[in-house]
Amino acid sequence: MPVRAGVNAPRERYEAVFSDEARSRIAELVDLDTGRIPQKNTPEAAASAIRDARVVFSTWGAVPYTAQLLDACPDLELILYAAGSFKQQVTDALVERDPTVCSAVHINAIPTAEYSLMCILAALKDVGPFVHRVRRDGPDGFRKDQFAFRGGYYRTTVALLGLGIVSRYLVGLLRNFDLEILMADDFLSSGEAARMGVTAVSLDEAMRRADVVSVHHADVERNWGIVNRRTLGLMKQGARLVNTSRGRMIDEDALVEALSAGRISAYLDVTHPEPPAQGHPFYTLPNCVLTPHIAGSIGPEVHRMGDYCVRELEHWLAGEPFEHTIDIRDLSNRA
Repeated sequence: MPVRAGVNAPRERYEAVFSDEARSRIAELVDLDTGRIPQKNTPEAAASAIRDARVVFSTWGAVPYTAQLLDACPDLELILYAAGSFKQQVTDALVERDPTVCSAVHINAIPTAEYSLMCILAALKDVGPFVHRVRRDGPDGFRKDQFAFRGGYYRTTVALLGLGIVSRYLVGLLRNFDLEILMADDFLSSGEAARMGVTAVSLDEAMRRADVVSVHHADVERNWGIVNRRTLGLMKQGARLVNTSRGRMIDEDALVEALSAGRISAYLDVTHPEPPAQGHPFYTLPNCVLTPHIAGSIGPEVHRMGDYCVRELEHWLAGEPFEHTIDIRDLSNRA
């Protein structure tokens, strides 16, 4: 008898993340009644959709695994989560039940790292200020002095704040360029830094030395405001700040002051709150490039996460090791 499966996500999200090919493969492998997948995912709808399931597919729009929800699937063994952080779905009841959870957080880190690389390279070329000048001045703004320009990639210094999945991917991408990579994280040992090909430094040294500072800390309270008035004041004139992590990592009032003074420039994919309020300076400052939280998986990139979950289902059914599981009992310092 095929394994019973369910979906904890709205139908639109499930069908967006799991491609036609992925959904066809799921239908071959397990008993999934797609008619139960709700248009709007409420706790009641989710309970109906995952009733008696041993395997639950999930993505953005999932409801937390409360005791009441888990009562609907007492034989639950495996959760396949095709999205980023699983933290918001975890409850004490889920920890007590302790199913295997395969999360695509490491898959979602791939486009985030790639986008961070783009921002770092754009920042080193001062793309944002150049674009603003050309738009403002037209032909008069279409000028550069390549001999006076202090940007570019060659022998520059990039500092990554935070040792995590995204920054590990990003280090591999940055190795293709002739620049120095600093990393500031309390949990980074000198030995691991050497193996990664980075230089372990303190937060203050990273802020002082870097041409670009890129933020990658986990969204936990001890990291909120790690980029603040004091640490921003350590950045050298003309340095750039990139944030593809979470907006709460930065004291945004202090950042507006630094940007308004023209000391630094910023490339922000995240803010707090999101979006910034109407009239916020981030929208108009010429040295601030603001994007609407697009670093993670969007468009066809989301299919990579659905495909990963299908692979993990195949591993589980075949009794093979998983590619990547998370420990839901130990998410306190993770995104």
